[in-house]
Amino acid sequence: MRLLRVGSAVELGRLTVVPYRQGMGVGSFLLREAETVFPEIREMQIFTGEHSTANLRLYERSGYVETGRTPVGDYSIVHLTKALTSSGPKA
Repeated sequence: MRLLRVGSAVELGRLTVVPYRQGMGVGSFLLREAETVFPEIREMQIFTGEHSTANLRLYERSGYVETGRTPVGDYSIVHLTKALTSSGPKA
């Protein structure tokens, strides 16, 4: 997982779980932990491919909202954002 602070937001990239651990809550755990690394941030931003349905389900289930799409060849990158508070993520 990679986190990059950009002003009052953090961009999360490369959240990866090895295939034999997928579906066991590891991704959800990593996402919750990422949201606490910078307690002062107000927003977490994520992107994934439109065909990454498991990723999209995880992010939406965790409170992320689609904010736009960027076309890349024959598919799109989906951009998602979640507002955070100084005391932790909003449910």
